[in-house]
Amino acid sequence: MKSIIYVALFLSGNFCFSQNSVEKKYVLSGSKTVPNIKGSMSCVFESPNRKYICFSDESMGQVFIKKTTAKGLPKSIFSSPGSGYFPTWTSKSKSILMKSKTKDFKNETVEYVLGSNKIVKRPDMDFRAIQSLDSHLDTDPVIYVNDKLQLIKTGRKSKEIVVLEGTKVCYQPVLSPDKQKVAIHIGNEIWVYDISQKEKPKKIGNGLVTSWSMDSKFLAGFVDVSKDGHSISNSELYLYDVVNKTTHQLTNTEGVIEMNPSFSHDGKSIYYINSKDGSILISQLKIN
Repeated sequence: MKSIIYVALFLSGNFCFSQNSVEKKYVLSGSKTVPNIKGSMSCVFESPNRKYICFSDESMGQVFIKKTTAKGLPKSIFSSPGSGYFPTWTSKSKSILMKSKTKDFKNETVEYVLGSNKIVKRPDMDFRAIQSLDSHLDTDPVIYVNDKLQLIKTGRKSKEIVVLEGTKVCYQPVLSPDKQKVAIHIGNEIWVYDISQKEKPKKIGNGLVTSWSMDSKFLAGFVDVSKDGHSISNSELYLYDVVNKTTHQLTNTEGVIEMNPSFSHDGKSIYYINSKDGSILISQLKIN
């Protein structure tokens, strides 16, 4: 159901995780389906003020918004190829940044403003770095990926971090809320880089991560399985402890194919997608 890219990421290496028996155990409980969402969705992100969620359809070409406390239908706010790939809330929950494709097939950044319900073009913002941006260019650093991890320093020259020696390519960077670290992927491996480069890069685990906790100490991600190398047969959610470099399995289900988790802003819940039917679920994150 999902893009075959997820399959390729995890078939390229063996997955393993470590968990000491004396460590805390993290579990998800009280799973609920977000109501009145029709069709198949691919990702979901909560606004900083926790009043809204924005999410994209399976093709990542359409973005919706919905109040977290309302049972009403979601509202479609934008449609363009690639717009649903990590739509990003600005810090005060007043707008959402998205990628857009122009009539001459060039990519650009647009901003949906909640108060006016308008789409505004943002030529001052690099579309490759939407995950790092805010409504004003005062966010430092801004990140994107080419064949290396690229850091754009506001008002300064761009800076590259060499990810690993050799020809390995990284993809899908996720900047931590404290803007001190960035999680990237190399094959099926998850690495965390200290942006100041005072600490050496460290491998956190295996899988695909899609969200940091608000305290920048944990990553949420998933690992999928394919029996035929083409379609995904199962997927489970994992929590990665960045400080202790341990991995904790959060789900173990047969009827749900869990993908693309994202933390709520209070850190008490995790949103995710059931790839089997495209629905959005939310569960409480508990420590036992």
